[in-house]
Amino acid sequence: MKKVFAFVLIAACFACKSEENKNQNSVSPDENLTTSKAVEQYKGLIPCADCMGIEVVLTLNDDHSYVESNTYLTDKEGNPQHKEEGSYEWKGDTLLLNRKEGVSKRFRTDTALMAIDMEGKLMNDEFGMKYNLKKVF
Repeated sequence: MKKVFAFVLIAACFACKSEENKNQNSVSPDENLTTSKAVEQYKGLIPCADCMGIEVVLTLNDDHSYVESNTYLTDKEGNPQHKEEGSYEWKGDTLLLNRKEGVSKRFRTDTALMAIDMEGKLMNDEFGMKYNLKKVF
């Protein structure tokens, strides 16, 4: 009887130790998530028809995803915000943002993303310059 009790006690100790090691080696779901890293960010204040302007922050991540945050500057308390996420790709110096409503294009320079028209030509006029986003990093 003593041998059976000692065997059960030893087996229980090994089982506890095995479970402890298993818990130490397991990774919680939150720790196992891969997060994307921002590789470039652009900011600007673009015109708005019915507000004082839209503050745009465009972040490009290393996994080719992007986040664009738009804050509408109004006289009202609490400026409305809109956030859009999607994927992007580069075609030479042209950035293609894959949006829900279609592809948006911008031309990259060393310091900015510049507005281009539907034909891919730079919008260097006063109107086009208002839609440029300056590079933050």
